[in-house]
Amino acid sequence: MDSALKTLIRECVQKVGDPLMEDIYEYVCQRGHTKNDARVKVLDMVNFGELRMTEDVIDHDWTYRKGTNW
Repeated sequence: MDSALKTLIRECVQKVGDPLMEDIYEYVCQRGHTKNDARVKVLDMVNFGELRMTEDVIDHDWTYRKGTNW
């Protein structure tokens, strides 16, 4: 499940392009996972450098993009 969830999050980042956490939740939940699973995995991926958080200049919310360890 862990690698399948990571794959879904990567797909979301590639398809949506700089998604908000809510976009990731929606994408992952439509495919059978929970919001909490997605939140924990996204934060793990940020900590390991697989995702990078950037602040959206318009609404000052955090978006996610490919990190250095993608």
